[in-house]
Order: sequence, then structure tokens, then C-alpha cells
Amino acid sequence: MTTKPPELDESELVAQLVRGDPRAFDLVVEQYQLRVAGLANRLLGWTDATDDVVQDVFVTVLDRVSSFEGRSSLWTWLARITINRCRTWQRRTWLRRKLQSVSGTLLDRQAETPASQPQLIRDETAAEVRTAVRALPAKYREVIVLRYLEELPIEEVAELLELSRGAVDANSPPDLSICNE
Repeated sequence: MTTKPPELDESELVAQLVRGDPRAFDLVVEQYQLRVAGLANRLLGWTDATDDVVQDVFVTVLDRVSSFEGRSSLWTWLARITINRCRTWQRRTWLRRKLQSVSGTLLDRQAETPASQPQLIRDETAAEVRTAVRALPAKYREVIVLRYLEELPIEEVAELLELSRGAVDANSPPDLSICNE
């Protein structure tokens, strides 16, 4: 019978991570992998690139753990890295597509087609919301995903995206809970 390791508070977990304790890294991945994947999936518009981005996020954590200053929560830091990795993936994808069209080659149809995820599309309304969010430019999609799908407070969204509170604030938030699965 295996016993679960005792819960560490976030500051101790980060301290162990900075010291290079592989168990601390495993614990961070265990605690945050699904949340990072959900955020990446939404920011990327429900594409099949999520796993690659999640892996890239945690590689970045390993590379840059010493830069974590503790001015925000560990999740806020991970969310910031996730946003940046998604932006990088989107820029690379855009550039690859642009180069392919300029050179006259056919687009990679597999990269164009969103992953088939019927469990995410429970009804027609959810599909329509996803389509609308996916069609938004990345800078607007980030706000919508963080504020309404991740349900982060306005102040945290503003901090993560380095925007003013007023740029994020909305008078009456829509009910997008149907997209949270």
C-alpha cells in the first residue's frame, strides 16, 4: 500500500523546485497539468496542439524555475508561461502556413482541422460558442478564455495579460459555463 506524500505549501514546493528536487517537479506537474492543458486547449481554439504546448510549458518551468520570484502564485506563473507558449505556437503556425501558401505548397490539412473531441461538444450551443471564441483574434480570445472559461478575477486576467483592469472589465459577463468541460 502506497501512501500519498504530505501536502506541501506552495512556498515550500517552489523552494524544493528551485533546489532541483525532481519530486517537487513531479508534484507540480501532477497538480497543474490538467489545468495548464485546459487553458492551452481553450487559448489555441481546441486544436490538437495542446499536448505539445503543455509539454513545452513544463520544460520551460524546468528551465526557468530560478526566475520565479514569488510575487504571484505558482498558478499565475504557470498561466503566464502557458499564454506565452500558446502565442509562440500560434505565431509559428501562422508563419508555417504563410510560407506554405507563398511557396505554392498545399496546407497541412491535419494541422488545419481541429481535433475531433465529441466529448467537448455536448450540444449545438456549446459548439457555436466554441466556434465564436475560436474565430476571435488571439488577444481577445485570451481575455474571454481567462475571464469567462477559466473564471479568473478581472484583476488576475489584467495582470496575466499585462492589460489595464478597464481593458478586461465587462459590464455583464455572459454565461459560458457550457464550454468548461
